[in-house]
Amino acid sequence: MKVLLKRARDGNFLRDSDHWTDDSAKALDFKTTPAAMDYSQIHGLRGMRILLKFANAHHDLELENGG
Repeated sequence: MKVLLKRARDGNFLRDSDHWTDDSAKALDFKTTPAAMDYSQIHGLRGMRILLKFANAHHDLELENGG
């Protein structure tokens, strides 16, 4: 499983500190949900969702990120 940050407004994923991508395979994997939440809070990212990305996309889960 990968833990990704996804911008709600355009569906792009965080690739690194300054870049976004529409390809989830190129996105930064935070490994844990708390790590993704902390990153978005520390960096002032608003309108983020957390995507739990599984090998079988049928099991993917998108979560609201309270920030």
